[in-house]
Amino acid sequence: MIPIQRVRGVGPALAKALNDAGISSAEKLAAATPATLTSIDGISENRATTLIAAAKEVIASDVKPAVTPAATTSRRKPATRTTAKPAAAKKASPARRTTTAAKPTAKPRAPTKTAAKPAATRAPAATAPATPAPTAKDKAQDEAAAKKEAKKAARKAEEAAKKAKKKAADKKKKDADKAKKDAKKAAEKAKKEAKKAEKKIKAAAKKAAKAAREKAKKAAKALRDKARKKK
Repeated sequence: MIPIQRVRGVGPALAKALNDAGISSAEKLAAATPATLTSIDGISENRATTLIAAAKEVIASDVKPAVTPAATTSRRKPATRTTAKPAAAKKASPARRTTTAAKPTAKPRAPTKTAAKPAATRAPAATAPATPAPTAKDKAQDEAAAKKEAKKAARKAEEAAKKAKKKAADKKKKDADKAKKDAKKAAEKAKKEAKKAEKKIKAAAKKAAKAAREKAKKAAKALRDKARKKK
């Protein structure tokens, strides 16, 4: 699968929008229809056609054409023309003093021409049609889509910050309420302990006063008894 970012005219923002729409590779983009692409924010019909053509171009350039070995045929050299040498005329013998005509020479054979077989040539690799460069309108749409994505990201970050702030405030309030409850419980417990201590002190004082009264009574009685005995 060829990454979607390799397609000409696809920036980070557009790549994210295409991925969200389920188009994550150049093959899927090439198989998509203009109607599918125009349903994505920031893509016009003209730009959809341009993107599909660019994806097909990337796929075509990525596929390596099969190399067929060239047929190696040796060219035969054309046969050289060979002309028969004319036979030398026989010299007439001086005795007869008669000239004898030379025999006509044999006609030279016409050279046989052998047609050289042309070398096999490679078939030209199929080239994808050139896609038009992105226009200013396409660039403006890209920028608008990027701004829109940036706004969405900023909005999400702001919402996340608000949630975190609210959560922290809720936790702080919860902790403060818990501290108040704990302090109230501690105060109530201390108050109860103070009441218990006060009761104990009162009981001890009351007991001591009673014991002192009884002791004083005994002492007074002893004095009266002693005075009676003296009389």
